[in-house]
Amino acid sequence: MSKKIKEKRKHYYSGIDGLRALAVMGVIFYHLFPDIGVGGYLGVVILFALSGYFVTDSLLKNWRLDGKVSLVSFYEKRIKRLYPELLGFFVFTITFSKLLNVHLLENIRSIFFSAIFQWNNIWQILHGQSYFDNFSGRSPYLHLWSLSIEGQFYLLISLLFCYWIYRQKKITPKARAKAFLTLVILAIFSFALMVILYQPNVDTTRIYYGTDTRLFSLLIGSACAVLLPSDQLELKVKIKRKALWNIVGLGSAFFIVISYFLFPATHAFPYLGGMFLYSIFSCMIILLIIHPQTKLNQWLTNPVFTWIGKRSYAIYLYQLPVIVLYESNVPNIGNHPYLNSLVELVLIAICAHFSYSLLGQEQSKKNVRNHKGMQVGLILGLTMCVFSVLVLFTTPKHIANQQQDQLTKKITENKKNMEQKPPQEKNTSVLEQKYQLTSQQVANAQKLPITTIGDSVMLATSDTLKELFPLMNIDAEVGRQVYQSIEIPKKLASKNKLEETVLVDLGTNGSFTDEQFDRFMQAIGSKRKVYWVNVLVPDKKWQNTVNDSLRKLEQKYDNLTVLDWFDYSKGHSEWFYEDQIHPNKEGSIQLTQFVAKAILSQAK
Repeated sequence: MSKKIKEKRKHYYSGIDGLRALAVMGVIFYHLFPDIGVGGYLGVVILFALSGYFVTDSLLKNWRLDGKVSLVSFYEKRIKRLYPELLGFFVFTITFSKLLNVHLLENIRSIFFSAIFQWNNIWQILHGQSYFDNFSGRSPYLHLWSLSIEGQFYLLISLLFCYWIYRQKKITPKARAKAFLTLVILAIFSFALMVILYQPNVDTTRIYYGTDTRLFSLLIGSACAVLLPSDQLELKVKIKRKALWNIVGLGSAFFIVISYFLFPATHAFPYLGGMFLYSIFSCMIILLIIHPQTKLNQWLTNPVFTWIGKRSYAIYLYQLPVIVLYESNVPNIGNHPYLNSLVELVLIAICAHFSYSLLGQEQSKKNVRNHKGMQVGLILGLTMCVFSVLVLFTTPKHIANQQQDQLTKKITENKKNMEQKPPQEKNTSVLEQKYQLTSQQVANAQKLPITTIGDSVMLATSDTLKELFPLMNIDAEVGRQVYQSIEIPKKLASKNKLEETVLVDLGTNGSFTDEQFDRFMQAIGSKRKVYWVNVLVPDKKWQNTVNDSLRKLEQKYDNLTVLDWFDYSKGHSEWFYEDQIHPNKEGSIQLTQFVAKAILSQAK
């Protein structure tokens, strides 16, 4: 192969590393601060567009320069690039999960093989693994869905390419136009499926994980590569007003950062056009970086972005397991969210650097065996490999957790009893003693109709609440968040089940925006009295955010009273299950007593 052809084949755009850095930083920010970096998930859209463009561009170059495309060579390159670090990632997560939190290894064999064979996104859909259930669905492997979609895309695009080559002897403008049109139609079809399957105020994991509904970002990138390949971009697109395009490029980079704060995944916009437009926008940025007449490549090139961009794959792999392992072992993380996040970022950087240096592309550029301490590292690595393989094949599918199993059983029984058992008369003297209430308070509670909207905390307490308030109607679901509850008051009202007194316990599973809160309160109505129990989730960063928001919003609504369960339960770890969130038998009594005294003191 001539030197000229090699240079064409290996042209490097440092600004692309900058774009990768911005993308992966968005994803990390979304996982570290889901209440602030609400749109950080869009970083994956950028990564998809990048993969779509450069994989297709590489196939086109091979065809033009070699006159053929070798599928064996194509797959071999993908495997060599992706699998060493992916296997190293599993060695790391399995080893440290076994040492620090064995419950994270639930279903580990299924997760491992679904990731290796590139169908993890489908496995997660089939097993109800929600990407947006920040509480009960927190797993160090949730993010592997995107790698599987990329793997499936590599298979699809390579087969489409081979079919194209079979039909075409050479790349003519007409053939290029047909290929472009085909890819665009497929992208539109994928986006249309997302729009059709989207349902407001419902967990969007199915369309977020689905290959059929997410492929459009990769296909748009692929279509751009067919129409405007990197080594012909300057010939095909003449830029006359360089200053204008430089401003567009700089504004585009700025918009990427701003978008991480603007478009929550719980809103309709991302699914009804936002992600599609963002994919087009990402491709425009890619083209502006590559075009030699613009300065965006130069502006996105700096040592920090280059370091992050080169390690973006490793950073993406390790960011979620580091966050999950750290936050599941550090108590009261919500008290110092920024300090803990800084520690997590350092740990992510360390893990990613070692992965990239020892297993990634950097490994092939130098002889790491000559490094000092390599023998010790090799022994440690082999030990971890053997240990992780043993754990992988000996860990049971379901890992017993006595307290968690008790909680699950209690919630299941409480939900069943709510649906089946009619209110029963209780001995008032027993209730007075149990809940430390006066006879008059108990009598008032027995006659007071209340509507309750909540999550698993409410379900864990529903038996004691119904015992004291037999006329209470409870609507609660595990993992429920505010954005999923906006329409519930209207549905209850249509069935004449929305009482004048409303008890709410939401926020345990994630924060909410003021707009979501306002819509929820408007659905309840200003004439009803709302009592909102604040949250106790010591291992989640959004604990203080939710409680601060509730305090602020209490001043806005005259019919809202916030019940400070967080402060009331402080120092009483014996009231809770092991997670220090869900009340146990004694905690349920205490929460019911706390709620009852607050409501009855204001009841007419």
